Amino acid sequence: MPKLRFSIGTTAALVVVVLVLLIALVTAIAWSVINRTVVDQFRASELQLVTSLSQQAEASLNNLNSNIATLGLQQEIRSTSQLDVDEALNTLAFTEVFKYPEGSIISITRFDHRGYPRYAWPGNLNASISTLKDRMDFKYAVPQEFVDRTRGGQRVTSSIPIHLRQVERSDGGGKTYLLIAPVDASNLNTEYLVYELDLGILFQDLFDFVELGDSGQLWVLTNNGEVLFQARSSPTPDSAPALTRLEDLSDYDEPVNRTYEAEGDTRLASVASTNALSSTFIIFLTRSQSEAQAGVTNNIISIFVFSSLAAVLVIGMATLLIRRIAYEQQKRQQEEQRQQTTSTMLEVARALNSSLDLSIVLERILAELQKLVPHDSAAVLLLEDMGLRTVAEHSTRGGKLTTTIFRPDEARAAREVIAMNHPIVINDTSKDERWTDVPGIKIRSWIGLPLRVRDHLVGVLNINDEEPNRFTAEDVDVAQAFADQASIALQNARLYQLEVKQIEQELIIARGIQETLLPEKSPELPQLQVVVRSLAAQQVSGDYYLFLPLRDGKWLFAIGDVQGKGIPAALMMAVIMTALRDEAVRHNNPADLLQALNTRLLQRMVRNHMNTGLMFAIFDSSTYQFEVANGGMLQPYVRYAGSDKFDFVPVGGYPLGVSGTMKYASKTVPFQTGSMMLMFTDGVVEAQNRVGEFLGFEKVEALLDSFPVEITPEEALDRLLEAVQIHLDGLPPQDDTTIIVFRAQEVKETMSIQEPEPEEGHTTRPIIAVPASMVEAKEKTAEARSSTHSDANRYNVELFIPSQLGFEMIARSAVESMAREVGFEEERIEDIKTAVAEACMNAIEHGNAMDITRSVGVLLSASEAGLEIRVMDTGMKTLPQEVPSPGQGDMRGWGLFFMQNLMDEFEIRYLPEGGNVIHMVSYLKTDNAGDD
Repeated sequence: MPKLRFSIGTTAALVVVVLVLLIALVTAIAWSVINRTVVDQFRASELQLVTSLSQQAEASLNNLNSNIATLGLQQEIRSTSQLDVDEALNTLAFTEVFKYPEGSIISITRFDHRGYPRYAWPGNLNASISTLKDRMDFKYAVPQEFVDRTRGGQRVTSSIPIHLRQVERSDGGGKTYLLIAPVDASNLNTEYLVYELDLGILFQDLFDFVELGDSGQLWVLTNNGEVLFQARSSPTPDSAPALTRLEDLSDYDEPVNRTYEAEGDTRLASVASTNALSSTFIIFLTRSQSEAQAGVTNNIISIFVFSSLAAVLVIGMATLLIRRIAYEQQKRQQEEQRQQTTSTMLEVARALNSSLDLSIVLERILAELQKLVPHDSAAVLLLEDMGLRTVAEHSTRGGKLTTTIFRPDEARAAREVIAMNHPIVINDTSKDERWTDVPGIKIRSWIGLPLRVRDHLVGVLNINDEEPNRFTAEDVDVAQAFADQASIALQNARLYQLEVKQIEQELIIARGIQETLLPEKSPELPQLQVVVRSLAAQQVSGDYYLFLPLRDGKWLFAIGDVQGKGIPAALMMAVIMTALRDEAVRHNNPADLLQALNTRLLQRMVRNHMNTGLMFAIFDSSTYQFEVANGGMLQPYVRYAGSDKFDFVPVGGYPLGVSGTMKYASKTVPFQTGSMMLMFTDGVVEAQNRVGEFLGFEKVEALLDSFPVEITPEEALDRLLEAVQIHLDGLPPQDDTTIIVFRAQEVKETMSIQEPEPEEGHTTRPIIAVPASMVEAKEKTAEARSSTHSDANRYNVELFIPSQLGFEMIARSAVESMAREVGFEEERIEDIKTAVAEACMNAIEHGNAMDITRSVGVLLSASEAGLEIRVMDTGMKTLPQEVPSPGQGDMRGWGLFFMQNLMDEFEIRYLPEGGNVIHMVSYLKTDNAGDD
């Protein structure tokens, strides 16, 4: 017998050695392949990064070039009169150049045609200018080659480009960089405007975001090899002499990767050049190649170790199993248990199904089980992704089982119950290899019963006893019948819990839809301060608001409250927003706008048992007046300039969606500088404290009248919300609260360059050329039309719109006209317009990446069956073929969610040569397309 054990052990050891060698071989091959792939990806990512850095540097330097050129055109800068010096210094002090990092622009000096400084910023330099006897005595001088060209006094500005030059400072401060721009002086000479720059600070700010890791370094060099910037003190360019020679750097017209050895380490250098300000700069990014390989090596080693351990574990378990089978025999003893009557089983079933609360159901399962099968302890284990989890336990001896999660390689006996779908009995756990001891718990007899609903397993019911051979075959039969009843009660409770979670998820989705519809921030207007805050009482707020610019410089401010809940209310809000933007183009009067929206949305709201309060305030900056119209909202409060009291604006009307005969009127509100107006929803006045008392209009009006005249809109809003919170006294708000505060302010005159207005009948927008790929995409998508959508009476309208937000209104108007001609109802027309607008905005923002040189193609095809729509872009960024789950990923996923739910058919396709095609169909008769 010892010989037999030795033979089994030797065989197991040999198998382990062979498996470990095989694992090592496979791991080595995998490491080689993965390592090459990682290095290639590392080189590509570094090259892409240095290219991006080069482009950013070029853009920033060119912006600096444009800035100094623009500043040189200012009349006060061109002037040579001493009377204009103060105004010129004021212009320098407030010029846009100070948007650059602090210290990157050291000084700005205006020189005459002989190279003598006229004045400079900062102002402390002007004291030295007034006492100069020689132009070279100033802290720096215009290079002689420039002075030689303008000394004669002639105007040669067009022949002198803007230059970046390195010069020696006359005050002993070393070398400095000057950005020199010619100026057409008012005395008909060419003079100079000079920026003194610290390029190190400029590049430090520009490249501050770059993550260099443990070994990375970033240099910026001039074309003569001087280091302008280095991100770290080491390594220095001297560590890569073969790559930083000037003759090599001058050859890098395109970004390149090079490898070199430094201090025994292989490093990757990614080099790109930037041409700006009549100079060449070299961007040099270097990093140790081993940094990219380290993660792969560690992961491969971990995989090898775990694989080897797993092989040893499997062989060890197999060896133990063989020994158990060879030397031990199972002994099972049966005991009779009392029979449970049918009435007891019915009573148990009634008790189990008397609640839908999962925790109560689990507790009753274990309590009622004791009546049928006597035992010491029991537990319910449910199947989850991570394994089997103990969700309930019970002990008759006063102990408590340890709640735990059993991994797939644990709880073998319970796993066997699940695999075989029938009860398993272990009469003596100390003699059964399937048993896994639970620390601190003595279990000698065990029954495992499958919990199942129909043919679907949901978990295992464990029945335990401290004595061996405790359970009989009859106990198993009774326990299985009980387990079947318990499974049904358990499933009912879980379904109820799932339904509750689905409702919660629906509210989350609706909240996400709502957040995408509301403005991100208040508009910044010179004549008007606007602040807004909206607080939801629950997961989804019924309140909404909108700020919309109108023609002639007017602004529309809207606040509303839609009645309804969940996704239907959120979608109704989206329809209201779409209709509002559409009708606002046609109606400048708020009363007419309310009337148009009520007519347009009435049938839809009545059919869906919804309505909405809505108030408009249109501000005219030329007259400093509000025109206010109200549909079912609280009247706004206004305090006129020169007054210290608030009064309400007497304007009202029924909510939208209540009556088709309602007529709305508007009220003109003078709003001169210092005036303040508040618009808020009923969540303010209807806030209830612990005794059920409303905050009410009187307290709100008293609070408003206590506001000082100089109070800001932010302070007014905070004080009103604070009053609501104090009144609630710690209670959650009963209703949503939205507040908008306006305050008229004086417009401060600032100097700016106004672009000329286009003449009537002309446009300043560029003509957009249609790319050939778009034409080919149109032809191919036309050929790919499904035969099920063909129609002899079909007619098409094709549009090409620029990739600029706002042009989606053209497509929306076109599809509205076609939908009306086909015969769609108003509700369906609103859905179609919303879907087309979202598709066009997706193509503009994501497909074409807002590139004005690219067009968005819109193909509208109408027939007796309905409308077929294709929106095509050039595919600078691909769209997901599957609509993302709402609330995850890019917020544009809400647009795709709208389109899919508003149209009968929705599909995203890719063109072979690049480009996205959003294909949508809306049928005239719903029975052609299934459920809406």
